[in-house]
Amino acid sequence: MRNSPRPDGVPESLQTQAVASAIAATVWTIDGAPWATIVIGASCGTICSVDLSGTRSGVDGEDVWLLTVNPATSEVHVDSTDLQALPADLVTWLDDAGRSLADLDDGLKLSAAEWLPPPDQDRFRLSYRSGGEEGSCAVELLIDARAGSLVDRSASGC
Repeated sequence: MRNSPRPDGVPESLQTQAVASAIAATVWTIDGAPWATIVIGASCGTICSVDLSGTRSGVDGEDVWLLTVNPATSEVHVDSTDLQALPADLVTWLDDAGRSLADLDDGLKLSAAEWLPPPDQDRFRLSYRSGGEEGSCAVELLIDARAGSLVDRSASGC
């Protein structure tokens, strides 16, 4: 946290071993391997808002974690995630699985693949689009890779 490239870096109240350990116990990568590049930024009052992102070679995309941290207790809460650091071969496999499970039109292109953190680590959210224009067909899938099943499907503009 002391080496954050973000303007104003990370407040000193977060630069403790207890907070770093609590964040490390909360944040995951798809396969448990560490990120090669980490960017962290934070702002604090009594409670701190922390945004943490990481990437590494061999994967597409980045993982982004938005956290709330209480520096007094080192308690960490996950506010939201956007976890797209996935190996290319896994993205290809997920696309094939999603298309098969949901019987998708070939005109739809995969625009994003996201993995979900524990306890849903076997689930993936896939986003498909027919084009870049506003109002074009959009399909969102939630698949359970371990069970090989479609958990949810939503569509708009199709």
